[in-house]
Amino acid sequence: MLIHTVFFWLKPELTAAQRAEFRRGVESLAAIKHAAEVHVGAPAVTPDRPVVDKTFAVGLTVICRTWPPTKRIRSIPSTWRLSPDSTVIGPACRFTTRSD
Repeated sequence: MLIHTVFFWLKPELTAAQRAEFRRGVESLAAIKHAAEVHVGAPAVTPDRPVVDKTFAVGLTVICRTWPPTKRIRSIPSTWRLSPDSTVIGPACRFTTRSD
């Protein structure tokens, strides 16, 4: 099993329409053949605590039941990619876990 989580911090000057377009792009990852589950969302409304980061705009978690090679995932045409002018501030945080 592969669990891949990415958090995106968007540029503050983006309009609501641009933010919605970005989110739709992230949601399009549900079309990836190897993805058993795709979860997209904003930070949860929870009490503020020092260990909780709610500064990101969009969070993505993809769960694959099998362990497809990363190269193969990147070659899938339906994989959504950020545009060259990128709406994202710096690199997103990525966490990948493998469980056999």
